[in-house]
Amino acid sequence: MIGFDPVHELLRDLERRYGHFALFFVNGIDTSEILVTWKPQAFLPTKFRAITANYQIPLPNDDAVEDDESTRCVAIPNIFEILSDMQSLSHGMVISIAMQPFESM
Repeated sequence: MIGFDPVHELLRDLERRYGHFALFFVNGIDTSEILVTWKPQAFLPTKFRAITANYQIPLPNDDAVEDDESTRCVAIPNIFEILSDMQSLSHGMVISIAMQPFESM
């Protein structure tokens, strides 16, 4: 099909679904890889709520006041669940995922 670019379609789907967690990039020449950079602010602990628990890992909040149940548990994103769903969203286009540590300059 003329004008159909499955990699850029996947890129748009990833941005729509996971754009609040990460930025997505593709090399315009070699489109065999989609690069993901996690947004640091997405990984700040937030108050855990069961209704919004998709892609979240609950963690105990040791700093919470004993009688304050509203802050007893915090949550951070579950990157392994997110990456697994990203791979599923690709319908077989993503064949492997490699995580590399961030190298600061």
